Amino acid sequence: MKKLHYAWIEQVLSFDSEVERAEYIEKQKALSERKKQAPVHVVSLGYDGERATLRIRKPYNSNPMLNI
Repeated sequence: MKKLHYAWIEQVLSFDSEVERAEYIEKQKALSERKKQAPVHVVSLGYDGERATLRIRKPYNSNPMLNI
């Protein structure tokens, strides 16, 4: 029988500016503090040309996430 130990969704998002990226991160933190959504783990911040990028992980179906 198989058993799922860890599961998450990984997303790479891009924003027009660092300010917009920071606002998105703060909004996600606020939602998790109010228990409206599971916490988002920021994996990396960077740039793709002139756009600010963000790589995040979110839990999938309330499964635990491996902290790597």
